[in-house]
Amino acid sequence: MIQVRLVFHCKWGKAGDVANLMSEGISAMAESMGAHRVSVLTDLSGPFHRVVQEIEVENLAEWEASRAKAFQHPEFLRSQEKMAEMIVSGSAEFYTIEY
Repeated sequence: MIQVRLVFHCKWGKAGDVANLMSEGISAMAESMGAHRVSVLTDLSGPFHRVVQEIEVENLAEWEASRAKAFQHPEFLRSQEKMAEMIVSGSAEFYTIEY
């Protein structure tokens, strides 16, 4: 099992808005992407104004396939456009879930 962590650094005061956009319709998107678990987190410590989306998938091939599906979904593309105005930078981290 793989955990994908998408870390977004947001403009001042926009983390809550970004988290809300990510949370809207997350269960439908997760199901269509084949994700086992999806979480949206906001920071309590460390750098300010961060939003982390954690997605569990079976393997990297499943991640690639689900990512391709997401970018074909009109609702996903609309939310990406809205978030682009509020995000300064971001990164992706991939972890093997050991237990």
